[in-house]
Amino acid sequence: MAQTTPSLDDDDESSDADAKPLTETQLKAVALVVADDLSDEDIAKAVGVGRSTLARWKKYESFKAACAKTIEESEKTILNVPIAQRRRRVDALQDRWRKMKRVIEARTVMATDDEGRVIPGGDTGLLVKQYRGIGHGESFTMVEEYAVDTGLLREMRELEKQAAQEVGQWIDKLAPVNPDGTAEFTGLTKDERVAGLAAILGVGVARLAEEKQTHGDDSGEQRD
Repeated sequence: MAQTTPSLDDDDESSDADAKPLTETQLKAVALVVADDLSDEDIAKAVGVGRSTLARWKKYESFKAACAKTIEESEKTILNVPIAQRRRRVDALQDRWRKMKRVIEARTVMATDDEGRVIPGGDTGLLVKQYRGIGHGESFTMVEEYAVDTGLLREMRELEKQAAQEVGQWIDKLAPVNPDGTAEFTGLTKDERVAGLAAILGVGVARLAEEKQTHGDDSGEQRD
């Protein structure tokens, strides 16, 4: 009697299937599911099963547990990477910042140009030589000029900001808000300005009346 070979989708669907240890094929499927780089259809093809079989595996508690364990182990590995450690990141920032400072220090000797002329600000180390074309056609020529190295300064500021953020010393400035704190303050309307001035004038008038009354009473007492 001819025997039929079970297909890859003829997976054990009994209640005992979830209690069995995962096979090598299922563990491979776990790794691909956790990687999240392929669709379920592609994962099923990669491990040699049908999509319905993979869908059934993903319902198994043992499969879910294996996925959770794999994710946990991956996260532990990631946390051990040097760049994931704050001290290593701050050290790297400090190293780059020092190197930029060395560039500035090395430029402090650039006090004069090639013809011996004094370069204003050249001894600060903050200038960089650059070339600019002027003129057109036969009169076109390239001239050298010195300008503040804004790119280097900007990068140094970013490094300083990032270092401050890493150690918890950076505070973002908040925009002013309305009195109730529900929205950014964008200024007073005309009616609000008028109402504010009226209130101020009203207080002023009341104070003048009070002072007048007080001084009037005092002068009356003196006449007696």
